[in-house]
Amino acid sequence: MGCIYVVGAVAALYFNSFVLVVQSFLKIPVLHMLTPNGSEPAFTLTQGIVLVFYLVTSFLAGQKIPPRAEPDRAAVKAVPIGFRDDDDCRY
Repeated sequence: MGCIYVVGAVAALYFNSFVLVVQSFLKIPVLHMLTPNGSEPAFTLTQGIVLVFYLVTSFLAGQKIPPRAEPDRAAVKAVPIGFRDDDDCRY
């Protein structure tokens, strides 16, 4: 479950960063002079660097998630079907 969270969070952050880079190249005059059409090598290189950064980040974050502990089967109390601890509760 933790890996799914990490992948989703990093993907969302990457898409936000992707839009940030696109908007930066459109709105900042110095960057816009480098890539007036948006398909020049400087723009592609920048997007590639951002993508590699987030791929490495998600991999490293996924490695730090501890494995899920399996429940101890001997410690689980068997309760017959239909009996619960709160059977005296009246609704």
